[in-house]
Order: sequence, then structure tokens, then C-alpha cells
Amino acid sequence: MLLHLILKDLRAFHKFVLTMIILPGMAWCLVLIYPQFHTGSYIRFSAIATICMTAYLIFYERKEPNEALICSLPVTRSAIVSSRYWLALMLSVAGILIFWGTAFLAHLYYTNSVTRFEDLNNLQTLASVIFIISISLSIFLPSTYRFRLFGMIMSCILAVTNGLLLQYHLFESSSILDGPFSQDMKWLKFTTLTGLAIFSPLMSYQLAKFYFSKKDI
Repeated sequence: MLLHLILKDLRAFHKFVLTMIILPGMAWCLVLIYPQFHTGSYIRFSAIATICMTAYLIFYERKEPNEALICSLPVTRSAIVSSRYWLALMLSVAGILIFWGTAFLAHLYYTNSVTRFEDLNNLQTLASVIFIISISLSIFLPSTYRFRLFGMIMSCILAVTNGLLLQYHLFESSSILDGPFSQDMKWLKFTTLTGLAIFSPLMSYQLAKFYFSKKDI
């Protein structure tokens, strides 16, 4: 039943996401972001586009009378919350692969771009993208069970802003790496933030289950 819920959501909005988010995002990366902006900008743009795929699904469900219908199915509320988080994970992985592939295509076409494909092929870059997506969705997803549409929009903006600011200061700012122990600090920072990116969705999931269990539908 959990798989059916995920597939239902994918069927409901895949055409819109493909035509309004993925394809325009890829075109924007190929024409503007990759050739004219540095690697950090490409990372942040890719993460935002990936987050938008999940956010659109949530807004779609709240706009249509789908929540009451879903709750009438023979599934627990915990399973409903789980399906949304599994779907977010699937979309996150898909988004990372799509925009990595877009960068590879741009790398084959451009000979003197500002973004360098080599900079995208390292563990820190992957951790940076995962961190933005994880923190942003960990803040946003519980709010979908707590607030109405306006509150969800505001929480989505707040979530993405926090994810981007934390990613910049913790991954790209050089101030924390100054001093004789900079290599040790890099490794400590990498492992700490990777752990945070894994731990945050788990706490977010528990919070979302709590809010949804108390919700009167």
C-alpha cells in the first residue's frame, strides 16, 4: 500500500514537474548557470529545483481535496507520512542525478565555462547538495501537517533560505578552515554535517507523524 501511495503521487504530478521544473531547470543550467556562474551557484540552483519538485506535490495535495480521500484509504496515518518522505527521497536522488547529467552535457559543450565539471565530482559537493535538500525538506515537510497553505508557503521560503545560508557558511566559507589544523577541521566539518543531514530527516519524520496524528480531517 505504501508503494501505491507513492505511485499515485508520481502519476498525479509527473507531467507538470517534467515540463515546468525539470526541463526548464535543465535549460537554464545549460544556457546560463553552468557557463557563467561558479560551481556553488550551480549546486544551489540544482538543490532548489529538486526541492521544488517535492514542494509542488505538497501544494497540489493541499489545493485539491486529496487529504481526506487519502485518509479514507485502509492505511495508517504513519504510512501516509512515510510515503511522503520516501517520495521526497526518491525525488531528491532523481534531482541530483538529473542535474549532474546536465552538468556533464554542459561540460561536453563548453570549453571555457565558469563552472568546472571536475569540481562537481567530489564527495564534498555531493554532501553540500544533500545538506541543502535535507535541511530544507526537514523544515518544510512537518509544516505541511501543521499549517494551512499560506503557512506552508512561508515555511517553504524559510526552509530553503536556511538551507542555502547554512550550506554557504558551513561548506564554502573559508573562515572556519583557517589555522594550522585546517585539514582536520575539514574532515570534522564534513562528518558532522553529513550526520546532521541524515539525522534531521529522522527528527522531521517523527515531528510530522505527531502533527498528522493530532490533525482532525
